[in-house]
Order: sequence, then structure tokens, then C-alpha cells
Amino acid sequence: MIDLILFPFNGNARDALIVINQINDIKTTYHVLGFIDDNKQLHKTKYHELTVLGGQDILKMHTNASLLAVPSRAENFRNRNQIIQLFNHLNTNFETLVSPSVAIGPGVKIGKNTLIMPHVVLGPDAEIGDHCIIFSNTVIGHNVKVGDYTIIGATTCIAGNVEIEENCYIGIGANIIQDLVIKRGCLIGTGSVITKDTEPNSTIFGNPGRKIWQ
Repeated sequence: MIDLILFPFNGNARDALIVINQINDIKTTYHVLGFIDDNKQLHKTKYHELTVLGGQDILKMHTNASLLAVPSRAENFRNRNQIIQLFNHLNTNFETLVSPSVAIGPGVKIGKNTLIMPHVVLGPDAEIGDHCIIFSNTVIGHNVKVGDYTIIGATTCIAGNVEIEENCYIGIGANIIQDLVIKRGCLIGTGSVITKDTEPNSTIFGNPGRKIWQ
């Protein structure tokens, strides 16, 4: 059995418990030790049978444990890489969690410390990078490349041959047509329809999507 710690104590980490329970229902695989969080006010917080154990130093006490690190907020998503990289000096064993209900095509690759929620479709030869989150009922088309540290909201549809560079945030229900490149650091707003390549670090909303900030 794999001892697992979740970081931080946020909605994403609590959502990950859905996937953990699904996996354990098929075969007992994970023993969740609890959460860790940098906010000391949350330490010792109880969440059902789990506890916020403390900060990152807890990992030094559980050197054999694996970690799922899923920080994300739309207002600071571009800092996800910096937050997660803080664990590198601890020689962290990152865990990837994929719901058993995910449909996975041939040739799909999924990186480390990535969370894929229920009922996602990963088309043939799609590549999902490290430290990503893909929320429920999203469709990733064939040959799509999702860069490291990217978050893709629920019910999003990404057509074939799209490349999403690292550290992007794709809002709930967005649609991206085929063969486009979403440059690094982009925020795609909820429900937006993207019909052309984007510029780096852009914020794009609407149908069709228009840049409102860079």
C-alpha cells in the first residue's frame, strides 16, 4: 500500500479523494496520511477522518510517503511551478492519480504529479505533462500536448493536434479548435471559444476568444 500525503488543504486535494476512493474500491492501493499546508492556521484542522498534519517539514518525517501537490487558483496560477518546485529539495516522491473511469486512447502519456478526475477522455497519442490537473468530463483530442503545470477545467473540449504550453489555466467549459497553440502562461476564461493561436501570458475571454489582458 502507498502512503500518500496531499498538498495543500484545498478543494483540489479534497477532490483527489474521489479518485483515491475509486481506485481503492477496485484494489486497496492508497493510505492517505493527511494533508499538509503552508498556512499554520490550518494545521490540525480535521476533515472527515483526515487531518492537516502541518507544513512541508512533515515530509521529512514520512520519507517513504508519496505526495500529490495540486495548488491552483485562477488569480495566481502562474505561480504553480514555483510552489511545486519548493518540494524538489525534499527528494519528493510525486504520485499521479488517474480515475479508473478515464477513457485512455493508445499511445497516451501522463506525467508525474498529475491528477485526472472522473470521466475525462484522453484521445490517442495525447501527452499530458507533469504537475497538471484535468477536471471531470473534459475531452482531450488526439495528439494534443498539455504542458507542465497546466490546469484544465471541467467540461472543456480540446480538439486534435492542439498544443497547450506550460503553466496555462483553461477555464470550465472552454473550447479550443484543432491545430492551435496556446502559449505559456495563458488564462482562457470560462466558456470561451478559442479559434486562433494565443500570445504568451494572455488572458482571453469570449466567443470567439479575445485578449483582454497581457
